[in-house]
Amino acid sequence: MYRTLFCLDSDSISGGIKLCREIMQALQNDGQEVAYLVWNSRRRFEGWNNLPVERIERIEDIAAKNFDFVVFSNAYLAPLILPFVGNAHPVLYYMAHESYHYGSTYAECMTESEAFLNILRLPISIVSISEALRTILMSKTGRHSYYIPVGPDKKFFTPRPPKDRSASRKRILLVGDYNLNWKGMQDALTAVEMLSHDVNVELVLITQGRHGRKIFDHYEFPIEINYQPPLAAIPDIYASCHVYCCSSWHEGLGLAALEAFSCGVPAVCTRNHGVDDYGVDNESVLLAEPNNPQDLCNKLKVILTDEVLSSKLRKNAFDQAKRYEPGKVLQAWKEAQQQILSEPLAVVEAAEMNQLLTALEEEGMYTPLVTLDALQNLNSAIDSICDDLLNQRLQADQGIERLSAIRNELKQYTQNTNTQYFKSFKAGYDLCQLLIAFKDAPDFLKCVSTLSARNK
Repeated sequence: MYRTLFCLDSDSISGGIKLCREIMQALQNDGQEVAYLVWNSRRRFEGWNNLPVERIERIEDIAAKNFDFVVFSNAYLAPLILPFVGNAHPVLYYMAHESYHYGSTYAECMTESEAFLNILRLPISIVSISEALRTILMSKTGRHSYYIPVGPDKKFFTPRPPKDRSASRKRILLVGDYNLNWKGMQDALTAVEMLSHDVNVELVLITQGRHGRKIFDHYEFPIEINYQPPLAAIPDIYASCHVYCCSSWHEGLGLAALEAFSCGVPAVCTRNHGVDDYGVDNESVLLAEPNNPQDLCNKLKVILTDEVLSSKLRKNAFDQAKRYEPGKVLQAWKEAQQQILSEPLAVVEAAEMNQLLTALEEEGMYTPLVTLDALQNLNSAIDSICDDLLNQRLQADQGIERLSAIRNELKQYTQNTNTQYFKSFKAGYDLCQLLIAFKDAPDFLKCVSTLSARNK
């Protein structure tokens, strides 16, 4: 039997990690040996069921395990781990065109990254979760990929009675991390705000996001936030809503839409690439233009006010979701395994992989763990100094001297404004600058108290 290692970006809750865990479980149930490695273990969802598989702690240990396949959940893991896979066949689980996930604006996200394309050109096999992704991959690189259709977990996502349309307040569902620009959540919030002037609405959010919730404060319509609810509770939250809204600028597939379909909830989705696999406009879904709140608003209003259309969409969408069966996923994966074994093993140079990682970091698509450690340690040092100043364990001059040293360390990480971590290090740098600037103020300790509280 085959031995497969899944290398995961993190163990947080996301559609991609959910798919990886389901594949791992299916392969193990089929008699294969499965192990996994989590690159960034800081991000973890405690609600996962325990996987009864081996966990590999260090990438340096991979080669000695003699895996047949090493699967990467994210593109940056390929150059990071390829030099350590030994005789295993490396496989990128292509769940999104990740280049489209980086940037502050729609235009920035849709700008192609050459560093990311160079990863797709590496001598590795690629497994796509949608025909839409296969098309993107072929158009960008000329490369073939294996197609493995994935879908909602039918143990949880089953038909529910439609939400009572006579309810005075219409519930609109969003799913995902509102801090990710490419999710288009700000577009959705603006759309719901527009709609609220004509329709009595309530926003229902299922999210793994915990920080930055002040963005919701100025909206007058009610917002129900479900933070990392138990997996078994999610379908009932879906079914409590009149419509699901996907506002993403890009999705490799859009698993949440298929989950909504399976629960009998009609949907409005942006034209986000992945929806092309299952969404037929005015038949199974209403499609809206990405980055266009007015179009989202218009389509949401149609579903909420046209009962005949809503019923048709619900029925046709449920029929679409039935095409995605867990057994088909396992069979397609096993067929891909057999074909991948006939491909030549990857041969890469460690120096070339390091160059790729550097390019990704410079383009804001990768942050080394040592950099995350540095950020955490420097922020902790700032907090400690402020605490010592406030409790008079440090004299002001001593505190300023230490803050100056930390400021200089932070500065080296603020040279490239494109990196993922620029804003985080810049915030610490600016805080040090402010504290140093107030060193001679008569109310210096009050300034320390106020500024350090904001930082926390």
